[in-house]
Amino acid sequence: MALFTSFLLIVPSLAYIREGPLYELTDNDYSSFLEEFKSELRVVLHYLPFSGSGKSMTSDYFQASKELTNLPIKMSKIDMSNGKNLKTREKLKNQSFPYIIYCLAHTDICRNYTQEITRATMINSFTDKIHNFINFYDIEDYNKYIEEKNQFNGLILGIFEKFEGKKFDLFQNYAKTVMDKYKFALLKDEGEWTYKFDLKSDSIVVAKGKLLNHSLTSNYFVLNKFTSNEDISKFVNETYHPFLSFVDQETLKNLKNPIIPFGYFFIDINVYKDKIPYFVDKFIVNSQKYLSAPWDERKYQWAVADTKEFKPFLQTLSLQNEELFMLLEYKGDYYKISQESIYENNEFKDNCLEDFYNKFEVQKYPKYHKTDPVPKINYEKGVRVAVGSNFEEIIENKDRIHAVFVYDSSTIQTHKSKLESLESLAENYKTNYKIEFVKIDAKNNYVPPRYEISSIPKLFFAIKKKMVPHEFEGIWDIKRITEKIEKLLEPKNDL
Repeated sequence: MALFTSFLLIVPSLAYIREGPLYELTDNDYSSFLEEFKSELRVVLHYLPFSGSGKSMTSDYFQASKELTNLPIKMSKIDMSNGKNLKTREKLKNQSFPYIIYCLAHTDICRNYTQEITRATMINSFTDKIHNFINFYDIEDYNKYIEEKNQFNGLILGIFEKFEGKKFDLFQNYAKTVMDKYKFALLKDEGEWTYKFDLKSDSIVVAKGKLLNHSLTSNYFVLNKFTSNEDISKFVNETYHPFLSFVDQETLKNLKNPIIPFGYFFIDINVYKDKIPYFVDKFIVNSQKYLSAPWDERKYQWAVADTKEFKPFLQTLSLQNEELFMLLEYKGDYYKISQESIYENNEFKDNCLEDFYNKFEVQKYPKYHKTDPVPKINYEKGVRVAVGSNFEEIIENKDRIHAVFVYDSSTIQTHKSKLESLESLAENYKTNYKIEFVKIDAKNNYVPPRYEISSIPKLFFAIKKKMVPHEFEGIWDIKRITEKIEKLLEPKNDL
C-alpha cells in the first residue's frame, strides 16, 4: 500500500513538487524553500521511505500536514535515499531518520524537533510554534485565560501605549526568536493594564501560571527599562522560572544549568492536579532559606514535572510507576526524595526537606541508583544476585575477586548457556573464599560507568584493589574462564 495516495502538484513559484499539502524538496530547492516562506513556520521532514517504523511516523507527518493547511505553516519532506539529495544526506550523516527540523517565522533560526513523531503531538507542537500573539479583549479575558488555559506555564506580555517605537520593535524582534519556547501576548494599554501591574511606562510583564502561584513571591514581574534584546532575554530567563516552575520535555533542555543542582518535583498530574497549589506553597516554605531570589545567583533550580510526560526518562531509572517524589540532578548523579519522606496521610510534612538539604550540601545524602528491590534470596545456584542499590557494596569487598556477569533480562534467553556456565563455575569454586560469582541485570539496575556495557552480556573480574574491572574477552568457554580465574588467584597477581 502506498504511503502517500495524494496527487502530485507543481507549484509555479519555484517549481516545487507537492504531494497533497507537503512540499517535496531536493538539494536544489531546500534553501530557497526556507527563504521563500520565511514569513511562516517552516517544517522539514528528512526521511527514508522504506525504514520500518519510519513509515508510520512519515504517515503521521502527512496526516498532521493535512490538518494544518489553514495555518501559517509550510510543511515539507526530503527523501534521504534520493540521489539528488546527497549534499543534505552528507550534512546529516550522523543523524538517524526520520528527522524533523522547524524554522521560526521571520527568522533564520531552525531547531531540531525533539518530541514524538505522532499526528496529535506534532499538531499541538507546531501550532504552539506559530508566530502569533495572544490578544485579550480586557482584563477579564486575561484573567479567564490564566484561570483556564495557562495553569502551568508563564505568559510574557508586551504592554504598550502605541504599537510603535523602539521598545515595541525590540519586543517584537525578541518574540520572533523564542516564539516556540514561550507564550506571548501583545496589549495596547489605555490605562487598565498600567493599573493592574503598576506600570511606569511601556513594559514587559512575565505573569506566572495559576497553579504555580504562591505567597512568597509575586505572581508577576515587570521590566520597565530595556534597550536591547539582551536586556529582555536576561529578564525573562530570571523570572519565567522563579523558585519552582513547570517544565516539559520541550523546555527542559533550555532551562537546566549544569553548574546548579536541578530538581524535579515529579507529580502524576492526573492524580494530584488539585493538590499542586498546595504542594507548591509547602515546597517553598520548606525550601525558602535554601533558594535565592530569581534574579540572584541560584543555589538550586526546581521544576514541577508530570510523570507521564517524562515516562521514557523515568523508565531509565526504574521510576516510571511512582506518582509523587523529588529527584535532584547534579553533575550526572541523582538524589531521590521518596513520597513517604515528603507526603503522608494527605499532608505535606513540615520541615521534611531540611534533612535533605543539610546532608546534600555536605555531600552525605546518598546517590540514587536505578535498582530492583534487594532480593530476599541473595544467591541463585551459587551466583550472588546484585541490584543497583547494593552492587558497589558487594564489589567493595577487597578480600575477594568478583566474577561479575552483566546481562539484560529482556534478552537473557538468548544467552542462557553463558549464565548456566557461570553457575557451574560457581559450584566448582563454592569452597574458595577468594572468589565470588555475581550477576546483575543492567536493564533494571545501575551499573557503574567503569563497567563498559555498551553491549552485553559481559563477564568482568573486579580484582581486589583495582578500580577498573578487567573484562573477559574472547570465546566464552568454561575451560578458558577457569584458566583466567586460576591465574587471578595466583599470589602477587599483577594482571
